Amino acid sequence: MRTPLFAASLLWALAPSPSSAQMLQEIVNSGGVVGGAALAFPTLPNGFVSSTIAGSGTYTGSPISITTATWGGATCTGSSTVTGFSASSGAWSATFGTPASPCTGTIAITDNRSDTATSPSVTIGTNCGISGPWTCIAHAQVAPSGTTGGTVSNVNCASANLIVLNVTGVGTAGVSTLVSVSDSVNGATYTRLGYSPSTGPGAAQTILYYLTSPTVSTSMSFTVSGSSAFYGTMDVQCFHDTSGTPSYDTPNSNGAYSSTGSATEQAGSITPSVNNALLVATIANNVTPSTTMSINSSFTITDQNAQIGGQVVQSGMAWYVQPTAAAINPTWSVSAATNAGMAIMAFKP
Repeated sequence: MRTPLFAASLLWALAPSPSSAQMLQEIVNSGGVVGGAALAFPTLPNGFVSSTIAGSGTYTGSPISITTATWGGATCTGSSTVTGFSASSGAWSATFGTPASPCTGTIAITDNRSDTATSPSVTIGTNCGISGPWTCIAHAQVAPSGTTGGTVSNVNCASANLIVLNVTGVGTAGVSTLVSVSDSVNGATYTRLGYSPSTGPGAAQTILYYLTSPTVSTSMSFTVSGSSAFYGTMDVQCFHDTSGTPSYDTPNSNGAYSSTGSATEQAGSITPSVNNALLVATIANNVTPSTTMSINSSFTITDQNAQIGGQVVQSGMAWYVQPTAAAINPTWSVSAATNAGMAIMAFKP
């Protein structure tokens, strides 16, 4: 008699792949409960997507193999790849490919004995990019209004092990002396690092803060506040590094100030010490009118805002993972840099 894949039902344990470092979750199909344990699988956090999802479970009888895996349900479609399969002593594990686009649905498998099972519904979300060992989990910007800062809420940084902040503005004594940054989970534990030099009153500045190995959640708030008006805002980037604990690539940061009126500006060259370094580039531009900015050298802008006279300067934040370490000095294209500060820094995976 053919032994079923599971005595009562197929038990799955699905979680984002190791590259996402998400918490392991378990699911059981509607046929019953295995081993008397009632298990459930919530949806993946919004703002996250992985190219793979890891699964594991149990079986009875002779070793099995998975012959097919297919996405279906509400909006997910297409076959799934199955890699890294292993089965031994009643336990199996494998890695399944996820749909290319965000969707909600189920994944069904068939084993070599024609046993089948379908998971409960799961949601595959979106993120801001995957490159090498780095996943840009989420990004956000404090709404550019007012003169003394603000808060951006409901930022899903689940699984991030590096958070980078970009504070922009102007100030008579330099923006860094006027502002403080914090988040709702870690408080004000950020390290201030790279920043563009201040040349006196009215000089636009960009200041970089970072925190490695932060405590994170699916709904975080980030706040920048000034002891007096600094006429700026704050950008947020949350990253996950699958190689281990990320660290600042000492002394790889640079910054510059420009009042030339040029439409192209650079922070200065840096050379990361390792391959697959994460590079973060920022700009603050106090010019009216401001237009949409761009940056070259394969950097991706996560957030930018226009200058609002009397309230905030124009700001931008971008990232890039450099496959092979080499000197790099990306160029921002702006309407005119009559009063601009630029900065760049590197992190090691």
